[in-house]
Amino acid sequence: MDYLIQKRIVSDEVAQLVLRKETKQDRCRAMLHELLSAGNPKAFVVLREALKKDYDYIVERIDEGIT
Repeated sequence: MDYLIQKRIVSDEVAQLVLRKETKQDRCRAMLHELLSAGNPKAFVVLREALKKDYDYIVERIDEGIT
């Protein structure tokens, strides 16, 4: 989340709204909704960069689905 804020993909306000969700699944849904709603074409590229730092296995799965 900090990386997305730093790269100005989400605001502090949006981050707080997402983090208030009770479950991981709800937080994930809320974040994806915010990224889709924002209309920022770089949002998912930056999200991928953020995931690659600590969750490279997720990025590998995403990349497998793209090919």
